[in-house]
Amino acid sequence: MKTILYYTSNQENPEFERKIQANIVKQTNLPIVSVSQKPIDFGENFCVGDVGGSYFNEWRQILIGLKEIDTKYVVFAESDFLYPKDYFDFEPKDKINRYDNVWIVFNYKGFGGYNRKKYSEGAQICDREYLIEKYEEFFQGLPEWSLARMGKDNYPLFGEAFSWFGGDPCISFKTGQGVRCMTNTLKEKEASLPYWGDITKLKEEYLWKT
Repeated sequence: MKTILYYTSNQENPEFERKIQANIVKQTNLPIVSVSQKPIDFGENFCVGDVGGSYFNEWRQILIGLKEIDTKYVVFAESDFLYPKDYFDFEPKDKINRYDNVWIVFNYKGFGGYNRKKYSEGAQICDREYLIEKYEEFFQGLPEWSLARMGKDNYPLFGEAFSWFGGDPCISFKTGQGVRCMTNTLKEKEASLPYWGDITKLKEEYLWKT
């Protein structure tokens, strides 16, 4: 009923990304389809080549993956995200279901702690056919690949209704290697979170040892 859609531009530190992939495998036995810009040994892989890192290209990779999946729902998984078991276990009913417990970890001096974010497109479970329709509509008349900067009002699902679901925190890293170095966060900040624990230990495991 669900397949994980993992997409990456392969710009992160390879060791860091392997740790991200290992966490996904640890949390669930759902089938995985990966769409990457370099060949990777992760699920059923589709490599699009070195088209460059941009939101536009990310969305194109997502559409490619959607068309290779045959389950009703797709579980989004990004190459800089730590997901708990709760995220993969959720049984969706609506077309777009977004996780309501997302936190950002910045790998920059002066940005300590876990920083709460309202939600992220990297933590959602969606109806596959509905997404194909929306993404194909978005790409009509546009080039296959582009490095153009895209605003949030250009997002294929911008303005679409969605439902919330939640559980243990999802963690999104801002390493400086992704499409955007920064992101908007809420005022809430914590030094430790359920399941993931102390921020310093998490950074040591995923960032400082890479």
